[in-house]
Amino acid sequence: MFGAWAPASANAALPPQGVYDQCAPATDDCATNLQMIADAGFKYVLNYTAWYGSADQVREYADEAQAVGLQVIWPLNDHAWRDGTDLRSHYRYLGPDCHCSNNAQFKQWALGLVKDHPATWGFYVGDELSPSSANVSQTHALEDEVKSIAPGKPTMYVTIPNGNGVLTSQLQPFAHVADYVGADYYPVGKASTMDGVSNYASETRDITGGAGSNPIFVLQAFSWSSYDSSMADRFPSRSEMQQMRDMAIGSGNPQMLLWYAFNDVMRSSNPAGNWEAVKDAAFAPYVRVTGVSGKRCVPRLKAKVSVRANAAIRTVRAKLDGRPVLKTSRENSRVPSLRLRGGRHVLRVTATDRQGKASVQSLRFRICAAVR
Repeated sequence: MFGAWAPASANAALPPQGVYDQCAPATDDCATNLQMIADAGFKYVLNYTAWYGSADQVREYADEAQAVGLQVIWPLNDHAWRDGTDLRSHYRYLGPDCHCSNNAQFKQWALGLVKDHPATWGFYVGDELSPSSANVSQTHALEDEVKSIAPGKPTMYVTIPNGNGVLTSQLQPFAHVADYVGADYYPVGKASTMDGVSNYASETRDITGGAGSNPIFVLQAFSWSSYDSSMADRFPSRSEMQQMRDMAIGSGNPQMLLWYAFNDVMRSSNPAGNWEAVKDAAFAPYVRVTGVSGKRCVPRLKAKVSVRANAAIRTVRAKLDGRPVLKTSRENSRVPSLRLRGGRHVLRVTATDRQGKASVQSLRFRICAAVR
């Protein structure tokens, strides 16, 4: 028996997504990068080297982002923004354009170049800092400066689990330093488990919830060999990237997802293929099956299916042991309750949106005894 076919309702969208990049406006063709990122469907770009240009080149970068519909998260994570390093000297392309005599004036001037630009989302006040008292206080101070200069713009901070795999002690001290706070985790190619994505996303949700900040999560789109030549060239597959994305969404309900990093994709051994894989993984429909567990036997199948997609849902189909049991275009549906023999079964759900993007979720479960 099929579940009822019904017209699609307004679908729940995927979390907004963006990418990291490294592109210096003074020396690189950043317009091409921005066009590729926008064409893929991403909404945000966090360019670590966005300040590597003259004042005119930085503004031109913002104009180029606006032209393709991207929002820029401006990087203030460099230590120079926090520790008293002379910013005019530190930024050799930008510094000479600032007629200022101290860092406070430089910050006011530099942020003033972009804070009111339509392409500006906000500012990135730090990442992956050790939770020392100096780092925490300096990041808080930077956040306060940013809010005084650009009070209407959000801020962001991202950290990483420590060497022992512990996130809480890394994230908790910084939970109040920005409007959007989160973690990154890059397991593919290292002796790390994918389950960490679910665990860390869940911790991020809980910690930010207590602090009143918005949870975000950063996902892997690079090979560790880009940073350590002794490591194997192991770029995450499309299925691995989508699995990490689904884990982050399912466990953390992030308000934004970022992928690290566009520049690493472009310098990988297969830039075109890997970029296609990133796009497919990022924007495939998200399928969640609840009500049945693959870890223990259940007396009967009571499965619910929910789908999130950026485009309208075309079809959601489910097969139970190869037999069609559901066909709908609703974002939320229920698999009909059926008489099943005791033993192992497979539920396979396929969701396709009207852009042709598809996702498959397979769940193996065990019925404790035949349903009577």
